[in-house]
Amino acid sequence: MTGWGRGGWARSVALSVVAATGVGTGCGGDEASGPVEVPPVWTLAPEPELRVGLQEGPPELLFERILAVRLLEGGGIAVADQGASTVRVFGADGSRVAEMGGEGDGPGEIRYLSGFQVMGRDTLVVYDPDTRRLTRFGTDGQLLGTDALRDQGPDSFLGRTSTGDWLMRWVDQEAFDRTASAPAADPMVIGRFGPDGSFQGIAGRHPGMVRQRNESFSGPVPFSPFPHAVVLRDSLVVTNGARPRLDVLGDSGRVVRTIEVPLANPDRERARRALDSVFAEGPAERRERAARLPEAGWELPVPAIAQVLLGPDHRLWLKVFDPARDSWMTGGGFGRASGGRWLVVDPQGEAVATVDLPSDLRPTDIGRDRIAGVETDELGVERAVVYEVRR
Repeated sequence: MTGWGRGGWARSVALSVVAATGVGTGCGGDEASGPVEVPPVWTLAPEPELRVGLQEGPPELLFERILAVRLLEGGGIAVADQGASTVRVFGADGSRVAEMGGEGDGPGEIRYLSGFQVMGRDTLVVYDPDTRRLTRFGTDGQLLGTDALRDQGPDSFLGRTSTGDWLMRWVDQEAFDRTASAPAADPMVIGRFGPDGSFQGIAGRHPGMVRQRNESFSGPVPFSPFPHAVVLRDSLVVTNGARPRLDVLGDSGRVVRTIEVPLANPDRERARRALDSVFAEGPAERRERAARLPEAGWELPVPAIAQVLLGPDHRLWLKVFDPARDSWMTGGGFGRASGGRWLVVDPQGEAVATVDLPSDLRPTDIGRDRIAGVETDELGVERAVVYEVRR
């Protein structure tokens, strides 16, 4: 339930996708200024072509907390299980091919798995912020090498440039104003590290989630944005989703280009009512926590974008923010957006397509004609899934 009334949220989302062209957003009621070209609709196959994971069964098919599922050539997948500190590779038929990692500090072991990427055809990269290590595995399970980062302690791994530099991100603690009484955004910094792990300098900065800190409420505000960053060619594309735009950072870390996307921020009052309707059916502690938030925390714009994924042909997949589903208060924070409507745009921000995903699917990787992610059932059991994308 979204709280927007039957069909109301779907209509508002559909209109917001073309808001930049002059059509009403469903929030302000503007009239159309002329013919509008609505982007085509892509769909998913009715059933996944691959589903891996069980509630009970062999250990290799049980997942504790999946961080991400990545597509591999040949139809297989790699699954990073944050709960078990492992990465498992499965073939196109769902059979386990290899397993690597395991909790520990030794070579190839992982204390905390916070980042996971596929580099090239057959290299898996895992980032462990507790040990500040980037570990490289082959898709056959072989340990290829470990790079220890020096001088800084990044929280997350964004990717690697064509020159071999690692791009990492963290909250700039020195720039964080801990005395602010009003909601304030985390100052995020992106650093560049050489292939040997040495710190090369700042690659960019951008705002992160918005927190309130006082005696009555401490933590992200209910409609806090979330920092997103993807490596597009050798440039960084960043946004916290608070506005329908993405910034492209150059080598100096400065914004060299802004990508405006055809989305609109949801109306704040309607969004708050939608969240209230969810609270009415959920745990009482959520309502009580929200009631402690000072009114200033409700006055911020509701984000336009809930998640950003990079697809093939340098296209960006943007999750349209759903106030009831993507709020921190309902478990949608930390970039864990699931289901809903996604807008696909090209590097200039032009709409390519819209895609509606199943409500229980959290996408984590986009291929040319496949999408991979995490499916969660009514019992909370997670499974890795791959769907065909039909254009």
